[in-house]
Amino acid sequence: LVICPDKETAYRIQSDIAAFLAGKKVETYLSSDIPIKSLAVPKCDFFPNISALCNLVLGGLAVLVSTEDMKDNPLPSKEEILARILDVSAGCALSPDKLADALAVRGYQTAYAVEKHGDFSRRGGILDVFSPGMENPVRIEFGPETVVSMRYFDVFTQKSLSKAGEVKIFPAELGGAKKKSNILGYFNGGAVWVSESDADTGGKPALAVRSFALQKARRGEGINFSAKTLEYLSGRTDLFCEEVKKWQELKYDIRIYCNNEGEKNRMREILAESGISAENISFFTGGISGGFIMKETKLVVVSNSEVFNRYRLMPRRPKFRQGNALTSITDIKENDFIVHIDYGIGIFEGIKQLSVLRIKKDYIALKYEGKEKL
Repeated sequence: LVICPDKETAYRIQSDIAAFLAGKKVETYLSSDIPIKSLAVPKCDFFPNISALCNLVLGGLAVLVSTEDMKDNPLPSKEEILARILDVSAGCALSPDKLADALAVRGYQTAYAVEKHGDFSRRGGILDVFSPGMENPVRIEFGPETVVSMRYFDVFTQKSLSKAGEVKIFPAELGGAKKKSNILGYFNGGAVWVSESDADTGGKPALAVRSFALQKARRGEGINFSAKTLEYLSGRTDLFCEEVKKWQELKYDIRIYCNNEGEKNRMREILAESGISAENISFFTGGISGGFIMKETKLVVVSNSEVFNRYRLMPRRPKFRQGNALTSITDIKENDFIVHIDYGIGIFEGIKQLSVLRIKKDYIALKYEGKEKL
């Protein structure tokens, strides 16, 4: 469990840890996704957290990243969440009536055709369900009292994608718990608090990590350490090569993260052209928000984007499924609801003219909760 001061830091930390722990699940539990019915949060915000919590109690999660404001948020006990997860496999004894009843109890909504997480539809001996945590919905075909077959399908084309031998169907809501817990109660081994500060570092960002025993619930215990950023490289490949030579002389463990194989090959070429051997250098595929150097542990982590100065990866945000794209701005009018691919549902406020870098252009204006605008 990693606790961050705010959501932006949480998204960045989650993305970085996922790159460092390639192949393992790293998910977030954040305030915009609170899965508690009584808090009146829109249902579309429940599902990322429900998926994370279910994967956590099933033991399929390596790291959960959250924020301080969520640590005391009430949740069902781990046992209650486990009891709400449905296991369905081909050949198991189950009727469509029993499954439909079980889904309704767990907060699923009936629909003519499933379109989003939390939907299910039934047509005779076929039942479609879209569980939180699923990339695609699953179609379950029944015999008299058994499951005959299951397959994932595309929500838009309805075409089959792959067979499913066994699926776990997560609940669509987590309200009405008899036994209450919180996210700290899910972890017996401890948690890590992350905070950032530029104090006493000459303006350079420092990373302070404090760990504590949950039973004591004291934040003062732990260690503080600093890490120097590598922003000074800023596209200067010549300076980067000079630094690598120094790091190798000092026997540093050098780890370079690139977004794809092509960038890894290009990085190797740059080092070879400068006469640099592969000693103490490891290459990894994965995007990270930025590199750093820790003198105490003789560790250097380099982000490919800093060396080439091409682009910087943005923090991961929840993805919204594709809908019908607008063909013309005349398709919408002021106060219509619009779904932005990255930021979700907003209210269309019309076309606004803005001056950016002394150039005037027309922009679509969207209003979000509170005074937030895009």
